[in-house]
Amino acid sequence: MERTRFPDRAGAYRLTTPPASSEKKSAASPQQVMAMMGDEPRPEPPFLVTMASYVIDFHHRNVCTRCSPDGSCPRLVEASDHLKAWRDRKSGGRAGG
Repeated sequence: MERTRFPDRAGAYRLTTPPASSEKKSAASPQQVMAMMGDEPRPEPPFLVTMASYVIDFHHRNVCTRCSPDGSCPRLVEASDHLKAWRDRKSGGRAGG
């Protein structure tokens, strides 16, 4: 039987013994977790899509070297086009979602 030392409120250490009914539980496998969630894993988006979202996030906070004084940017337009194409492909070509 394993004993563990824990400090009490006064700072003194006391020995405690875990309850006899405690058993080590094994971790669930990824398949078991997915079965519990009832959902299939989502595919990871392509790198280009991830980077396009970073470009858009960046442009919400800063300007880049290609941004024009009126606020338009070819990098931002290209990133938006990539995300729109990815969303259209994911939705199976359905409009609006």
